[in-house]
Amino acid sequence: MATPRRIERMAKPSGSGDLVECEVRIFSRRVNTLVVAAFFLAMTLVDLSLSPATAAAQSTGGSGPSYGESASVQDRLSEIRRRLEETNRNASDLLVLIQESDRRLQELNSILAELEPKVTEATLRLGQAQADLDQATSLYLTKVAEVEELDHRYAALRHRVASRIARAYKDSSYAELELILEARSLAELGRGRTYLDAVVAKDRRDQFELVELRDRLESERALLEETKDELLNRRNMVQAHTEDVVALYRANVVARDLVQKELANHRELLSVVLADRAQALRMLDELEGVSERTKQELLAGASRGNPSVVPGYFIWPAEGPLTSGFGPRMHPIAGEVRQHNGIDIGAPYGAPVWAAASGRVLRAGTMGGYGLTVVIDHGDGLSTLYAHQSSLSVAEGDFVQQGAVIGKVGSSGYSTGPHLHFEVRVNGEPVDPLMWFPGRG
Repeated sequence: MATPRRIERMAKPSGSGDLVECEVRIFSRRVNTLVVAAFFLAMTLVDLSLSPATAAAQSTGGSGPSYGESASVQDRLSEIRRRLEETNRNASDLLVLIQESDRRLQELNSILAELEPKVTEATLRLGQAQADLDQATSLYLTKVAEVEELDHRYAALRHRVASRIARAYKDSSYAELELILEARSLAELGRGRTYLDAVVAKDRRDQFELVELRDRLESERALLEETKDELLNRRNMVQAHTEDVVALYRANVVARDLVQKELANHRELLSVVLADRAQALRMLDELEGVSERTKQELLAGASRGNPSVVPGYFIWPAEGPLTSGFGPRMHPIAGEVRQHNGIDIGAPYGAPVWAAASGRVLRAGTMGGYGLTVVIDHGDGLSTLYAHQSSLSVAEGDFVQQGAVIGKVGSSGYSTGPHLHFEVRVNGEPVDPLMWFPGRG
């Protein structure tokens, strides 16, 4: 997962915008892929819903598909096989999309989990930077006001001093004469002169002090302005970084929400596919039930007894290896575990099928999902069944010898390919044929 690299790049303010755009672009490509896949899958489901079986069901108003009374069992099995294969394929495709959406959702949740504290940290840093800037701005404005006040005082003092100097220069002779005439003694004359000199000296000191204070305040104001500008730049950088982090977080939230919607859509489609598969399986169960009833009716005419298991009594009924044994197995079409009442022999198409033992032919013809089938009664409640043949060489009532050719291997009925399905029944109940072939197990 590329999350740490994303987060590390995101922490750099100068590249955060590019990262957001890259992240959204990558996500858009992934979502578009999922949307296109889901679209074509939905089109497949629409086509499946309009299949002949479903259309027939809708035309008859029944709850399940109907193929018409003239349709053969083989046609019905072919339609069920097609529907199951298609639903299995669609379900598999949807599971891949769901897994991809789940993986993407986990990745986005992981990214968001890492981004959340960074968003909080960046927001706090931005708040602190703004507080520092506000404080510095306040100090700066205070110093500006103080400098302006000193400027006013300095200007007023200069005006007062300048006025006094001008008046003293203009009226200097009269002032000195007035001071001499009004003095009562030499001492008072000296004090008056000293007072005038002191006033002038104080004005000059005040002027110098104001100039010095103003210069100091101006220096402080310039320093505060520089600090304020630095804090403003810092605040702007922190704000840009925060905006990038928040933008990346929001982009991933949008991406996560889209993936969640896609995931919900995939799961909804999967429920439709599974419902259609369940319907096809119900049809299969119904058809296999018909085959089982037909078989039971057939075996009702067979002999009854308590035969012994004698290894070597039967011969192997076709030239080929054992490909599927007796008992529970994964159904080749239904895709689920079901009971297998016989064994499968992997013989090629058209290969001869031999009678496993001598006996009378009880049935030779089509038996539902078994296709072209031969059933031989060997007496004492023991019978054998040979299914999915391509052609038959015997008829009902014929007596056949062990090893006689009774037909040819095929794929008729409910079959996925050429093979011989072979069953052994005792009083109509299926038993494991390999009990008679200990070396084949």
